[in-house]
Amino acid sequence: MSFMPLGPCCLQGNTLKGEPRGEMQMAGTDGVHVDRYVARPATNVDPKAACILYYDVFGFNIVNPKLLADRYADKLGIDVYVPDYIPGAPPADTLNSAVEMYPGEHAKQGIIGNILGKLTLFKIIPYLPRILDRGTGPLVDKNIADLQAQGYERLVALGYCRGGSMITYLLEKGDQSPLAAGAIFHPGWEPKRWPLFTKPTFWLLPEHDMNYTPTSVKQLEEAFAANPNAPFKLKIYSDTVHGFAARPSEKHAHTQEMFNEANDDAAAYLAQQLGFQSA
Repeated sequence: MSFMPLGPCCLQGNTLKGEPRGEMQMAGTDGVHVDRYVARPATNVDPKAACILYYDVFGFNIVNPKLLADRYADKLGIDVYVPDYIPGAPPADTLNSAVEMYPGEHAKQGIIGNILGKLTLFKIIPYLPRILDRGTGPLVDKNIADLQAQGYERLVALGYCRGGSMITYLLEKGDQSPLAAGAIFHPGWEPKRWPLFTKPTFWLLPEHDMNYTPTSVKQLEEAFAANPNAPFKLKIYSDTVHGFAARPSEKHAHTQEMFNEANDDAAAYLAQQLGFQSA
């Protein structure tokens, strides 16, 4: 069974369709210090283990993170938490005209159209204080502390885009990292962090990503080859672009297929790291 079967009826723009079945838990209640969404499996195979899902830069302005958390809870058989580590995130359509969601999407825009599209990147500037580490780091750390206080002893994580960078932020703590392992989807470029890792990671990258060109991917591989303390796995998904694993386009069937495959792969990897099999 695929991770989340998709067809044209399953998506609206790059938004997954469906109703989240989990619940929002707000800061200030029951020892919670950061707003979060929690998805629970029908049968919990390990009450002492939990998975943290770090959404992309658009946060809860799109329903996808909640629906993904629901599916990962089913796949892993453990509680899945999505902390709101970018409160007041940019609207989900902020960069639609600037960033392709599948290769060649903007090929017919022409030179002027492409220039105008790129100018929309400036829309992100007012949100930078919330997006950069000085804004996100304290919330990520508080959420981890909350989970540990609840009695979770084993934590794994997956993160998309900016969320992938939250995993590298936690893993650069080395042996002091609270994570047992991480699945990292199309993250930012942060090579100074990699030598500090001592925990296993699985990197799930698109074929086309300005952060991870063939030369950059080679640098990534060489960095982990030189770091035997951090088990490393890499998979590149053909004919995809940055964001494919979090916000797949309904206009590109192959992107939908790779979305399913990548999230299936991540679930299987995290289950393996925890010592059990994904559904």
